[in-house]
Amino acid sequence: MKTLVTIALICWSSTSWAQKNNEQIIADSSFGWMKVYHFKGAKETRKLGDRNFSIAQLSICDSFANWIQASYIPKGTIGDVRKAIMPQIGLYNKQQQFSPQGYGATSYTWSLQMKNGKPTPIQETEIPWGITANEVPGMSMNKLCTNGDYYFFMEEIDPFDAGIAKETVNKYNIKTLPQFGAFYTQHSTASRYDRNAGIVDAVLLCKNNQLPFIKVTISDLLNKAGKLIQEEHEKKITAIREKEKGNQKNIDYFSNYENENYRKALLTYEKHKEKYKNRLNEWAVIPKDFDYIDFVNGFDIFTASRVDEGTSSIKTFPVYKFAPNIVEQSKQDKPLWIRVTWSWMLADERTRHMHESIINNFNFQYLYDFFYDPEKVKGKAYQPLHSPYTKEVAVVTERSTAAKKAATDNNIHFFEDFSSNAIGQKPTGWYSGTNSQGSYSKIVDLPGEEGKWLEVKGHNGLIPNDLKKPLPQNFTLSYDVAVPKDFTWGGKGLEMFIAKEKTAGNMEYFIRFRIRPGFNGREGAGELETKFPSAYTSGSKSYELPGFSNDKNINRIAVAIKKKGETLELYIDKKLMASFNNAMPSDISFNAVSFSHSRSDSDTEKYFISNIRITKDQ
Repeated sequence: MKTLVTIALICWSSTSWAQKNNEQIIADSSFGWMKVYHFKGAKETRKLGDRNFSIAQLSICDSFANWIQASYIPKGTIGDVRKAIMPQIGLYNKQQQFSPQGYGATSYTWSLQMKNGKPTPIQETEIPWGITANEVPGMSMNKLCTNGDYYFFMEEIDPFDAGIAKETVNKYNIKTLPQFGAFYTQHSTASRYDRNAGIVDAVLLCKNNQLPFIKVTISDLLNKAGKLIQEEHEKKITAIREKEKGNQKNIDYFSNYENENYRKALLTYEKHKEKYKNRLNEWAVIPKDFDYIDFVNGFDIFTASRVDEGTSSIKTFPVYKFAPNIVEQSKQDKPLWIRVTWSWMLADERTRHMHESIINNFNFQYLYDFFYDPEKVKGKAYQPLHSPYTKEVAVVTERSTAAKKAATDNNIHFFEDFSSNAIGQKPTGWYSGTNSQGSYSKIVDLPGEEGKWLEVKGHNGLIPNDLKKPLPQNFTLSYDVAVPKDFTWGGKGLEMFIAKEKTAGNMEYFIRFRIRPGFNGREGAGELETKFPSAYTSGSKSYELPGFSNDKNINRIAVAIKKKGETLELYIDKKLMASFNNAMPSDISFNAVSFSHSRSDSDTEKYFISNIRITKDQ
């Protein structure tokens, strides 16, 4: 008799996938909106600070809210939509007094948790999608927003990692999607209401699709920077005198220190003027906002490197400012521009669903025409490009002979060969989360192999929803696995769990079998691990898997786990690999089965599974 090597067991993420848990149930459900408002338009004006918002402007907020709700139904979250006017000027954003009058609507979706069997919003998890007239489309340069001037720059961050497949980027990137070709698009830093987002997708709609902002020249920015240096120095000297009033020694000490900083700042400023004297009429681009201290420290505000060094490779962004009368212009009933922003992540099913709804359903052209070419939509109500209520209907194909036979065989507890699923679709009857590329596991056919297969590529948690529970007292669970040619050596293995769960996702006891192919014809690797009460042997043991490599077009192997009383047996290609007599309690009731592949780093790093069978044994 062979024994398992006893080891210390640790928790890992895979243990949460053995049965569809509350979080997965929530992720798969559409809870929709707290309320669908059907706003009818404003009845009276509103005031914010010293700014008055007209009935027409507030009615635009109503339209934005209605159009959002007509285009999107939250999934895996619950949503609400709220109207907003801006700016709200306080102690720490006084520069906003020079920004335009803005108004719009923002939808928020909250993550959910189960409380007393009911999905309940989790506070402060809201994710926004906003449509706003006249919102500042970038990051303000706070110290330069003085005397009626408002300077800002449009910082961008690429949201797609280098490892994301090209076809995925092409599917989701607003900068390459044809429906956005006429509009100004950004992967922008977050705005006023995006506290849970570091980056947002942004679409800017302007008359004739021309940005209505003034391009700031190097000359203009340097002149403004010179005033900044002078004003900040004077403020610091005044602050020192007030703080140290009556203590001339301290006044002299700190003033001398500040005067030295001022000298350094002026020296840096003069170097700027000399360095850029032949480029003064060029458009100014900067890597980030800057302040007085940057000049003290000798930094080049255009490159973020030392001013007397060469150019920096840090990404820079163009600087704009508003027209001097922008606040007055923004009081008119028609938006000067409209900014649509939303936050999402490729691997997050909830926000990816929102992103898909926005790019596929929301009618950006109608939004533009309504304000900037109204004759085209005169008398036409807003309609989304596609209804969010339309659901993808799974195509059902004829079951295979084996599947039909299994359905009538009392000795077969569970069978799945995916024969009733259409190629390219998600597996029906299974929970399948998405991977880091935002894709589900899908049904495929394999050249030279019979039947249909489920492609598993970084999918951490494949659960058969229709599995009858518990499993038979004695059973054999078998399945076929294949990998493509050139599967990456060292890639993550495919894991299969048979578990007894206390609650969904909480494994009390389990059998885990992990396999991984070899390379260049060498044997693959398998690992069998168990966790059972202390009276039984728990631990893991590794095995070589001859014939399971990555040198053929399709590399296939058959796995079988047999439980009979207290005995556990492992078979590979019908060959007995291991047998354990004191493996588990004979009366243990397993109630969960799952498959998992934790990560995929290349196109060939994927598994195919099929012919999953659980038989009742004597």
